[in-house]
Amino acid sequence: MGKRLIVVAALATALAPAAPAETVARILGSNIEEQDLGREGTKGLLQQVMQRFAKHYLKANHIEATQEELGAMRKKFANAAGKSPRVDEFMERYFVVGTVENFKMNRALWDKHGGRLVLSAFTVVYAAPDALAKELRALEERAEFSIPDTARREEFYRHLLDMKGDGVVEGARAREVLANPPWK
Repeated sequence: MGKRLIVVAALATALAPAAPAETVARILGSNIEEQDLGREGTKGLLQQVMQRFAKHYLKANHIEATQEELGAMRKKFANAAGKSPRVDEFMERYFVVGTVENFKMNRALWDKHGGRLVLSAFTVVYAAPDALAKELRALEERAEFSIPDTARREEFYRHLLDMKGDGVVEGARAREVLANPPWK
């Protein structure tokens, strides 16, 4: 009898409906669930928001990497790695295309809003946090971005605005950085 009860309990547990995923943020019609953050917490939330925002912003503003820019970026990465200009699929998407699109998006954001640029030794410009915060707040006003938990929202913006990367520049120095794309 005891074994049957254990089996029945195990089956009932396995067949029970899963608890609904906890939505921690919503951006441009896309939910970000707690499970999407992994162990990263606020950093994971920032990454998820930035990925979804970038995809939308690039498309909405017709920003894309040209074949010339991509070719130059491929060559630059290959030279840095001491290899031929052939780049695998992962390198192509995340480093070649990603670097060009990220640079162009952050340049557009900075041109519109100004503020600081967070630099990266690898991709040159990692983020324009002040400009991104302004865009996200505008999305909030239009109910296209939300983090329902007030404390989590405050922590998110604090994390965004405290980015340091490999250095932070603004003003004339930011303009100089943006005048020199990484593929040149």
